Amino acid sequence: MEHCRCIVAGVDYSECGLKALKEAARLAKWHGARLICLHVFEEEIMNDFLHHYEMDHSEVLRQARQQLETHVNSVLGETSGAEPKVVIGHPFKEILREVKEANADMLVLGSRGHRQKDTRRT
Repeated sequence: MEHCRCIVAGVDYSECGLKALKEAARLAKWHGARLICLHVFEEEIMNDFLHHYEMDHSEVLRQARQQLETHVNSVLGETSGAEPKVVIGHPFKEILREVKEANADMLVLGSRGHRQKDTRRT
């Protein structure tokens, strides 16, 4: 890839996602590219928070964004320039939507999400 201007990294807080985030940051630095760190908050989980914890929609999003920002800063450092972003919806659809909206040249994801189990024996 000759010139990469924008990279979207999916953040799901998994071990594979952590490695992917670090690699996305390395690539962004190498290319001088914008790095968007995207976490998709699933609607079902949002509904559970609203129902069980008596929180309003904006408060849940604020806390999710704060958690993402803290995570990104702890992994990449506060001066990384990474842009944390939280959206609500279906991960597949929202990731593709962000790639399109940001006109991203690259998408970086871990090979396993937070819901998948590693079946390899250690």
